[in-house]
Amino acid sequence: MLEAYRDIDEAAECDIRLFWRLVKAQKPRAFRIYPEICEAGVNYDTPDREAEAFASFFENLYSPLTDDDFDDKFKENIEEQYAHLKSDHINNDIYLPGGPITNDDVKNVIKQLKRRKAPGDDGITNEHIIFG
Repeated sequence: MLEAYRDIDEAAECDIRLFWRLVKAQKPRAFRIYPEICEAGVNYDTPDREAEAFASFFENLYSPLTDDDFDDKFKENIEEQYAHLKSDHINNDIYLPGGPITNDDVKNVIKQLKRRKAPGDDGITNEHIIFG
């Protein structure tokens, strides 16, 4: 124990990062405590059961919904409007105001994105776009 204290004392004089690393190494290790997840009256209190709870949550999240809110007529209407817009732009060679968007235009805009900014409603950060 005296040797450990001597190392810490010497590290404090020479290297502050080494000092704090040695101080933290002397702290007692905390036990891993897994909180329990309660969902629909079921308690998940072990690591395996918690992983199972997360897996079922994300499975439900990414499963397609079959609900009355999804109307086939509405879907057909949107597809018709999209096809109409697409055919109009292809036949008339009209892209957007200012002309077509090129790869260089997109690259220049991506270079100007600022990092470490909060994402918008879509949840996509600028880092996703820059490194994607």
